[in-house]
Amino acid sequence: MCSRRRCWASRRLSKSDLTLALRVHKASRMSKRRVLIALIVCVITLSLWLWHSPPPAQLSQVAVTDLTDPGSTPTPLAMSADTKATQDLVLQQGCSATDQAAPFGALAGVVLARPSGRPIPGAELSFLHRGTLHSVETDATGQFRLAAPETGRFELAYASAEGFLEFAPGLGTSSVVFEARAGQRVDGVTVFLNELVPITGRVLDDEGRPLAAARVRYQGSNAGAATSTELGDTETDATGAFTFRAPADGWLVASYPDHLEGTASLAGVRAAVTITLTLRQLASGAGRALVSGRVEGSDGSPIEGAAVWATPVMHRGREGRARQGFRVVTGLDGRFALPVIVAAEARYRLVAEHRSYATVSQVVGVPLADPVVLRMGRGGSLTGQVRQARDHRPVPAFAVLLRPQGGIGRESTTSFFDADGRFEVNGLNPGTWRLRVAAYGFATSEELTFTIPPDLAQVMKDVELEAGGRVFGVVQQAHSGTPIGGASLTVEGGFEIDEEAVSVQASALSDAQGRFSLAGLAAGLRSLRVAADGYNTRMVSGVLARADGDLGPLTIELTPVDPGHKPKTEMVGIGASLAPGREGFRVVNVLPDGGAERVGMQAGDLILAIDGVALAGAELADVVEKIRGEEGSVIRLRVRHADGREDELSVVRRQVTF
Repeated sequence: MCSRRRCWASRRLSKSDLTLALRVHKASRMSKRRVLIALIVCVITLSLWLWHSPPPAQLSQVAVTDLTDPGSTPTPLAMSADTKATQDLVLQQGCSATDQAAPFGALAGVVLARPSGRPIPGAELSFLHRGTLHSVETDATGQFRLAAPETGRFELAYASAEGFLEFAPGLGTSSVVFEARAGQRVDGVTVFLNELVPITGRVLDDEGRPLAAARVRYQGSNAGAATSTELGDTETDATGAFTFRAPADGWLVASYPDHLEGTASLAGVRAAVTITLTLRQLASGAGRALVSGRVEGSDGSPIEGAAVWATPVMHRGREGRARQGFRVVTGLDGRFALPVIVAAEARYRLVAEHRSYATVSQVVGVPLADPVVLRMGRGGSLTGQVRQARDHRPVPAFAVLLRPQGGIGRESTTSFFDADGRFEVNGLNPGTWRLRVAAYGFATSEELTFTIPPDLAQVMKDVELEAGGRVFGVVQQAHSGTPIGGASLTVEGGFEIDEEAVSVQASALSDAQGRFSLAGLAAGLRSLRVAADGYNTRMVSGVLARADGDLGPLTIELTPVDPGHKPKTEMVGIGASLAPGREGFRVVNVLPDGGAERVGMQAGDLILAIDGVALAGAELADVVEKIRGEEGSVIRLRVRHADGREDELSVVRRQVTF
C-alpha cells in the first residue's frame, strides 16, 4: 500500500484503452483503487498496443510557486495566455536540481483551486508516457511528486478533483510536457483546477419571451482547445429558467429549434448573478445544415482530438472572418458533425487542426452530397534549446508560441519542463513561422522567424532570454484598506494571432495579507490587470518596468461589485477599443461619456498618430500604453474619419467603467 503523496500506478494500454479508462473514471468518480482495477480490466480485455504520445498543443491551467524565499508563504505566479477567452495558459517558474533519489527524473508541485488559490488534497493527475499511464495523488497539503520510471517525454493527460472542472484534453493533445532526465528533478509546478459554482439563468427569444425546453451546456473558454468541456447539459423549465454547475470561466451556450445559438461569458460570474441568454430566430428562408465527415492520417487511420471548424466563403471568393459556431473535436473514430447556418446553397472552408499534424483546409458546398474526408500529414518540426542570456544556463520551464506568417497553420502555445531547456514542436505546415518564448522571471523573447521547407526537414532554433523586471506591493479594498488575498495580477501585453490574441503575460496571486510580487516584465511602460472574486477589475496603467530591476511597493485598491451584478472593469484612458490597421489603429467601439466620445470620435475612425508620432507598423500593446495615462491628462490624436476627413484632436483621459 502506498502513501497518498507518492501513490502512482502504471499500466501499458492501447489508445482506446486509455480513453475508456479515463472516461470511466470521469463518469463514476471512483476511488484510486477502483480506477486501477478498471485499468487492469482494460489491459486484460483489450489488445495491447504501444502508442507513442504525440507532442502537445494548447496549454491549459498551470502556474508556478515562488520558491526563492523558503521562509515565505508560497505565492502562485504565472504567465497567462488567450486574453480574448478566459482560459489561462500558465507557465511555471520551475527550478531544476540534481536528485539522486530520482534515477530517471522527477516532477514535483502542488494543485491549487482557482480563484481562491487554496491547496486541493486528493486531486489526481495522470501522465502519459509511451502508452503507459502514470497516476499520482496530492497529499493533505495539495503536494504531488511524479518519480519517472524511465527517461523521456511525459504529458499531463488528466487532472481532477471532486467539485472542480477536470483537465482532460484528450490523449495525445495535452500541451503540458515534462521531459524526464536521469538524476534531475523539476520543482515548482502548480496545477490550477477551476471550482464549479452554481449558475442560474434564463433563456429568452429576441422579444423577451421565455423559451421552454431550450438546451443549455457549458463550453470551455477556447473551444477545441485541450480542456475538458463535458459537464453535460440541462433544459429550461416553462419560464425559461435553468440551474447549472460550471466554473467562473468559459461560456454557457443555449440552443433552441429554428434559433441561432446564444452564448454568455462566465468570466468572473458569482453564484448570486443570474445569466440571461437571448436567442435570435433564424431569418426567413434560412436553415441549419450539418457538415459532417472524418479526419484521418495519410495512412487512412482516424485522428482523434482534431479541432474542426467552418468559415463561410462569400461571393467573389472572400471568406468570412467569423467562425460559424464553436469548434468541434473529433472522437476516437475521427468523425465530426458541425452545424452551420445557410440561406441557400453555400460554400464553407473546413479547417482541421491537431497538435501533431499539419493543418489542412478544404472548401465544400453546403448541403453536402457526401461526408467530407480531411486527410492530415505529419508536418515539419522545430527543435531548440532555451537558455539564460546572462550565463547561458538552460531555462527549465518555458512556453513556446508559434504562428504562421501567411498561409494556413496551427497557432500554438506549448509549455515545456526540461532541466536541459530543450523543446520540440511538431505538426508544422511548410512555410514561414514566427516564434516567441516566454518564461517566468524573464522578458518574453523578441519575435523570431524560421522556415519549414517543403521536404519537412527538421529546423533547429535556440533562444536566449533576458532577465525581466519585478513589481511588488499590496492589493486592498478601496476605502477600508482591508487586504485582498487571492487577487490575480496580470501584465497586459500580447502575442497577436489573426483575430485572436494569445498573450504571454507575467501574472501573480496576492497572499492572505494582500501582498504580491510580479516578475518577468519586459522593460518599458506596462499596465496591470487586477481582479479578485467579488471586486471590480482594475487596470493600473503607467507602470514603468526596468529590466532586472524592482518597482514598488505599489498599493492597488479594488471596489466591491454591486450586489446582483457582474464585475466591471475600471480604467483611465480615452474610452475606446482599438484594432490594428495598415496605416494606424481603427476605433472598434467608443464608450459613453469617455474622452473619445466627448471630442466626437466614432467607431470606424482611424487613429494615425499619437502626439505627432505615426502609428503605421506599431504594436497594439505599445499603442495602448501610450493612450492610457493619468486621469485628467491630455493626449493629441491625428484621426481620419469615415468620410476621409482628418482632424487633430486633444482628448482628455478619464476614468471609464465597462
